[in-house]
Amino acid sequence: MTARLPTAAEVERTDVILLGQQFGHGPPETFELPAEYISDVLRFLEPAQFLQNPVKGEEVAALHLICSDHRVVDIHLLFYGKNTAVFTVDGLEYARSGTYEPIRVGPGGYEHYLAESAAIGEVLYLVHHGELDKAKARIYDLDVSAGRKPRSVETQ
Repeated sequence: MTARLPTAAEVERTDVILLGQQFGHGPPETFELPAEYISDVLRFLEPAQFLQNPVKGEEVAALHLICSDHRVVDIHLLFYGKNTAVFTVDGLEYARSGTYEPIRVGPGGYEHYLAESAAIGEVLYLVHHGELDKAKARIYDLDVSAGRKPRSVETQ
């Protein structure tokens, strides 16, 4: 079973509740996600694979997507360590399936993997606080993690 996620074109508005304590930033923050970031966030969740055995991770953020066909889709991002994104869609738990690559390979071949759910939450936080260059860098990392962009090799 795969999640029925809307396309970015179908989404008219995305309200976000960012649980700040996950990032050491205090109480939850509520805001509307700018439209230009909706396609990024949806891309980070695809392809979505239903989890037969839910993991019950710690909630990072909630997204309330209001679609042009009047459908409302609720997504909750769940932190579950260094893994592909784990999330619920309308109460059912999914994980991003497919490629999971290290975002960097350091000296000696050490591979740096991303905790994707936390990284998506970080993108939301950075966008909300106007730190767009940092948000773009984290968006690139998420695309590397999913095998969509080339990763860098660190040097000493």
